[in-house]
Parts: sequence; C-alpha cells; structure tokens
Amino acid sequence: MAQTARMKQADFAPETKPPVSTEYSIYVFHHPDQQKEDQNDWEKTDTTTSLEKALSDARALKAGGGYSRVEVKKKYFDPRYNCNLEMTLKSFADKTSQPSLFAALGALLRGFKA
Repeated sequence: MAQTARMKQADFAPETKPPVSTEYSIYVFHHPDQQKEDQNDWEKTDTTTSLEKALSDARALKAGGGYSRVEVKKKYFDPRYNCNLEMTLKSFADKTSQPSLFAALGALLRGFKA
C-alpha cells in the first residue's frame, strides 16, 4: 500500500505553460471639452502584436490633435508570477497639459514673497 501511495513525478502529466504572447494596446485620454458625459476619461482604441504598428498608430492619433494624451501599453504573461502584467511603454502628451514641478514650485514661492 505504501508503494501505491507514493507517486513519482513522471506519473503526472507535464505542466503545460501558456504560450508567451505579448500584446500592445493604445489608450487615448480625451480632452474634457470633447468628452461626453457618460464617457470614461481613458479609452482603448486598438490592440496589436506589433510594437512598431502600435507606436506609429499612437503617433498618428496624437498628431491628429483630438487627444491630450496617448499611451502604448505592453501586456505579457510572466511565468515567474503566473499572471499577466501590463506596463506603459510610451506616453505622448501635450507639454502644456503637464505643469512642471519647478514651475509650480516657483509660482508657490512667488506667492509667499508677495
């Protein structure tokens, strides 16, 4: 009985790992004045497996001027953690939409001197 209770690793089916696939998603951030009331701030516009296509499409969307920010995100499976991970690869944004930390600090300090 003790021998039947012991099973060898070879008795089990080998672990099947999911195929390693990477997808790139393009997200756009709407200008507040162009946004509908029930619309989310961020919208996914496209998903592709080609980084070059994702970057060129994101540049084209940003150049069109309809969005204040466009981001390309990479989603992939990490076998170490056994889950999908997502990270922002590239962000195209208006220079005026993000105030500089130094400009904000300078304005704050000018307010104290006045």
